[in-house]
Amino acid sequence: MADYAPPLNNPWFQAFDSSGAPLSGGKVRTYEAGTSTPKVTWQDGGMSSANANPVILNSYGMAAIFGEGLYKIELYDSDDNLIDTIDYVLALQITDDARDLLAQASATAMRSSLGLGTAATKDAGTDGGEVLLLDDDAKLPVLDGSNLTNIGGSAASVPPEHLSGLTLSYSAVTTFGVSAGKCRDSTDSTSPTLASNYTKTLSGWVVGTGNGSLQSGLSIIVNTWYAVHLIYNPESDTTDIMISTSASSPTLPTGYTTFRRIGWIKTDSSSQIKDFSQDADTFLWKETVEDRNAAGDGNIDASPATTQALTVPPDSSVSAIITATAGTNAVAGSVYFSSLSIDDEAPNEYTTAPFPQLAVPLNTGVRFSTGQIEVRVNSSGQIRIRPSQDAYAVDVCTLGWLDNRGVNA
Repeated sequence: MADYAPPLNNPWFQAFDSSGAPLSGGKVRTYEAGTSTPKVTWQDGGMSSANANPVILNSYGMAAIFGEGLYKIELYDSDDNLIDTIDYVLALQITDDARDLLAQASATAMRSSLGLGTAATKDAGTDGGEVLLLDDDAKLPVLDGSNLTNIGGSAASVPPEHLSGLTLSYSAVTTFGVSAGKCRDSTDSTSPTLASNYTKTLSGWVVGTGNGSLQSGLSIIVNTWYAVHLIYNPESDTTDIMISTSASSPTLPTGYTTFRRIGWIKTDSSSQIKDFSQDADTFLWKETVEDRNAAGDGNIDASPATTQALTVPPDSSVSAIITATAGTNAVAGSVYFSSLSIDDEAPNEYTTAPFPQLAVPLNTGVRFSTGQIEVRVNSSGQIRIRPSQDAYAVDVCTLGWLDNRGVNA
C-alpha cells in the first residue's frame, strides 16, 4: 500500500465564458509551443484516439484533452472569437517505466523494477582480493562506500613502473630472501603485492615461501646470472617469486600471467649463491671481485680500446660500480672508462672532453688508483677501457652495481 493517496486529477478540460457560464460550443486550438503549427491531442491517456483540432467543448464547456509535451493553446467561443492564448503549457509525459517505478511500494521494489538488484553494503570479507564485481548483465551493486578496503593485490592500482620494498638478500648458499613489497608488473596491467617477507631456494619452483624458485625446465649452472621475478596469478590472487635466466621473457607457471623483474642473483663456481647485499637500487658484493689483473691479463694499448667484462648482471640498464689502478713504464698519460653505448673516444689531457677518470704520471713501479666509478654496461655486462698511451697496466675491481629494476625504464 502507498504511503499516501493523491487527489484524483480531473481528466476533463473545462472553460467558462465571461459571465461564469460553461463555454458551450467553445473551441480549443492546440499548437506546437511558440509556433502556429497545429499539434495533436488525444481523447484518452493511452493516446489511442486523437482529438479533432480544434476540440469542440460540450454543453458543459468540457472536453477530454490529453497531451504530450509543450503546447500553445488558444480558446475561442462558438463564433470563433478569440478569448485567450496561453503558450508553453506542459503536458507531462509519463512512460511505462516511470509509471511502474512510481507504483512500487518500497525502495527495494523500485530497484527491482529498474533491474538494479538488491542493495549491498560490503562490510564482510576482510581478506585481500574480496572485491565487488559486475554481474553477468554488467550491473553494478549499490554501495554505501563505507567498507571499500582490503582490495586485493592486483585490484589496487599503483603508478606505472612503481616498485616499493621487494629488497633481495642473501640467506644461505642456496637460499635468498625477498622483503614484502608491491610493484606494477612489466606490462602495466596488474599491481601484485608480496604481503610478507619470503625466502626461496634454488630448487624447482613451488608456490610459497621456503620453497623452490627455479623456472621449470632450467638447471642451476655455475657462474650464471638468474633474474629474480615477482610473478602473479590473477585467478587465485597469488603472488610468488621465481628465478629465470631470462630477464624479459620468463616461462611462468600455469595460471601466472604477469611478472616484474626485481633484481638478480648469481651463482659461483660451486653453483651456490654469491653473497651480496642490497640497499634500494645499489647492490654490493660481500667480497670485491677483481675482474682485471694486468699481471695475468696483460697491458692495454690506446687503440683499439679494450672491452672488459665485469661481474655485474648482463643487463644494459645496469651501471657497474668499480675502482681501478693503472701504471706505466712508458709515457705518462691517463685512462678513460666508458660505456659501450656511447662513442669510443680517446681521453684528453684535461683540456677538452672527454676527461679521464685516472691520471698516470711517468713513475716506474708506482701505481695510481681511481676513486669509485659508475659506468653503464651493455647486455653482456661489459664496459670500455681506453688509455691515452700504449702499454698501460690496468687493474679493475667490481664492487657491485646499480639497478633501477624497471623504474623510469
